[in-house]
Amino acid sequence: MDHERILLPEALKEQDYAAGFFGKWHLIPRPRPLDLGNKNLLVKIAAMHPEHMPKKHGFDENFGGDHSANQGRNFFYPKYHKFAGLKGKGNKDECLTDVLTSCAVDFMERRKNEPFFLYLSYYTVHGPITGKPDYVKKYLKKLADNPNADYYMTSPGKAAMIQSLDESVGRVMAKLNEIDQFENTLIIFTGDNGSQGDEFVPHFRGNKGTAYEGGTRVPLIVAGPRIETGVCDVPTIGMDLYPMILSYLNAPLKPEEHLDGVDILPLLTGKGTIKNRPLYWHYPHYHGSTWAPGAAIRDGDWKLIEFYHYGGYELYNLREDPGERNNLAKQYPDRAKGLLHKLHLWQKELGAKMPVAP
Repeated sequence: MDHERILLPEALKEQDYAAGFFGKWHLIPRPRPLDLGNKNLLVKIAAMHPEHMPKKHGFDENFGGDHSANQGRNFFYPKYHKFAGLKGKGNKDECLTDVLTSCAVDFMERRKNEPFFLYLSYYTVHGPITGKPDYVKKYLKKLADNPNADYYMTSPGKAAMIQSLDESVGRVMAKLNEIDQFENTLIIFTGDNGSQGDEFVPHFRGNKGTAYEGGTRVPLIVAGPRIETGVCDVPTIGMDLYPMILSYLNAPLKPEEHLDGVDILPLLTGKGTIKNRPLYWHYPHYHGSTWAPGAAIRDGDWKLIEFYHYGGYELYNLREDPGERNNLAKQYPDRAKGLLHKLHLWQKELGAKMPVAP
């Protein structure tokens, strides 16, 4: 991340917020397999690490955030001691999720008398799928008792990791109550991508790394003062959180920083809506999910996915077919071509890099 950019924690520090980072920091370049023999490049990448950690981008404290996100992971004692700020923490009965939560709860206790921004970026749920042994046994038994389960219990390890995550979120909520800040805190729970296998998302097609809904649709739960209770069906995207948080605090927006984000606070408070806008995804790479290079656009209820490797595109009406089972490209050729034109204009405007045939 360029240091010229003003990240959210830096914007919040201008409002006198203490900022703590806990968990996965994924802003470090990862060597490609072809680069592994390039010693000069590896030395350069290693030298960049200290200058691009959370504390160099606005956070006062950092627990767990370093280049380990791009290396072999081990979520159990004492292997997680290699993560930043976690040496000597935890015990044999705790997984990394527990330890990160303990650090976060401690941060909240120490900062309870001042405004604070807690960014808790769990490594779970992520491979390797390795939950706590006792929890895994619990879900193995559930699976044995119900072999036809069609949700996350089909992976006892993943179910165990989800339980640890659920317990940790509960600990954070309990701590907010304990320090008498629950009614004074904006709480956001979301994810960065879909499941690692579409057997865990039975209602949606695709998974992590794809432009199908199983790869791009994630939970977004927001709670706090002035936030309306209910479900909103207006599409939003991760970039919207930056301007929304600033708006919630009545802090100045930074349009040069959150260029693609929209203030979605009117949706959350029930005080209004946002202007209709297309959402775009551009992923011109191959991915372990079997995704081949391509891009996508969603405009209203309609979504078009273009595939560069195979050629051609697919069109779906997400309101009628959220599982993306019925390709309507031939049935609505003019609509498909219109969306494709919009997608290409957007890519041209951004100077998006396109895949090159070998």
